Amino acid sequence: MQAPRPFQIILYFGFGLLMAAALVLIVNPPSGGGTTVQRTGPVTIWGTIDRSVMDTRINEFRSRESRSVFESVRYRQIREEDFNTEVVSAIAERRQPDLIIIPHRLLMEHRSIIQPIAYTNPGYSRRELRDAYLDGFEIFEHSNGLYAIPLAVDPLVMYWNRDIFANNGFSQPPQTWEEVVNNIVPTIVRRTVDRRITMSPVALGVYDNNRNAFAFLSTLLLQGGSQLITEDRGQLAIQLNTARPGGQPNPMVAAVNFFTRFADPGDTLYSWNRTKQLDRQEFLAEDLAIYFGLGSEYPELRRQNPNLNFDIARVPQSADATIQRTYGDFYGIAILQAAPNRNGAQQVAGALGTLSVTRTLAQSLNFAPPHRASIGAGSQAPAEQVVFSSALVARGWLNPRWQRTDDIFRQLIADVQAGRINAANGVRDTLSRLRQAF
Repeated sequence: MQAPRPFQIILYFGFGLLMAAALVLIVNPPSGGGTTVQRTGPVTIWGTIDRSVMDTRINEFRSRESRSVFESVRYRQIREEDFNTEVVSAIAERRQPDLIIIPHRLLMEHRSIIQPIAYTNPGYSRRELRDAYLDGFEIFEHSNGLYAIPLAVDPLVMYWNRDIFANNGFSQPPQTWEEVVNNIVPTIVRRTVDRRITMSPVALGVYDNNRNAFAFLSTLLLQGGSQLITEDRGQLAIQLNTARPGGQPNPMVAAVNFFTRFADPGDTLYSWNRTKQLDRQEFLAEDLAIYFGLGSEYPELRRQNPNLNFDIARVPQSADATIQRTYGDFYGIAILQAAPNRNGAQQVAGALGTLSVTRTLAQSLNFAPPHRASIGAGSQAPAEQVVFSSALVARGWLNPRWQRTDDIFRQLIADVQAGRINAANGVRDTLSRLRQAF
């Protein structure tokens, strides 16, 4: 038999390669669209939001996504008060997660361990971010990049008891603080001859039995035009009592004076004191006409007292306010600098931040979604629509150590309410304590 020629050998070898390639395509066909499946590998997320919600949504995204972005994603919930310690310890022991989901309150404490996303990346230029997301999410932007991809916002809203209002001749909730002070409080409050309060219109004046006292005081500061805490070239400036142009003078003093009036027995607005239960419990018991809570609390309030005839509205503003404001907790997902799987973390973070995913996730948490398009589309659910509209005017502020700030605010209100110090001196001492703490 004649030996095969070199040309024949090359031809046979080429046919063999083609057959092998065909077998590979049969066993592993390409994904739709002509792109190959990208596997992220194991990605671990730690966060403060509810684990059952996150697990449900991740499983849902895993089953419906054509790409396997969520194939090996695992989520762990950590209590907010333990989050900083747990993350720092994990990094020291080299067991850190790839991603963290946090409210903006915790951003400053973790900014040094987060990998910012450069504004040069497609989809993350400052122009694109402003076009895509609500204004309040600018709190995640810094000079060197975006520190967290926006996920959701939980704004402060006003819950009002419709029966109490109707029984006192009111058909609508108040839209201004002037209405609260001049009409709602004097009409609804009930006191005995010995000044014991039996019906409260609002739960203001005491920090300890006000579930959202920090959020409420922050709302007053925002509405008063406070500059809050600013940052310039890495240096923080505490300007809580300094007004922006057009704001009221000494906005923090004004906020403290307003808040504490309602717990002063000598004031005409006296309608709350420290003997009361937590304001949310009083509202559920129908002994409180107005409760200032986060938008996410609506379903739980409904569940805890199905017979409670209440509704939701935006937080009142000043009658002469030209810009409306309320406080909000802004949530974002951030990539750690020491992420064990940086590439996978980037893919998962980007997928979680898409419009369709954030809309589904926010709805599951009873938050508002971060995208302007989602908010603009509105909601057919009346309560959710109020949360959406409140999210448009919600803002937060930089807080280097939120829990410490919360404690300092609590002490300020306690001292002023007890008469140990006036609001002006109390604010001055508070600003000093904040500078020492930060």
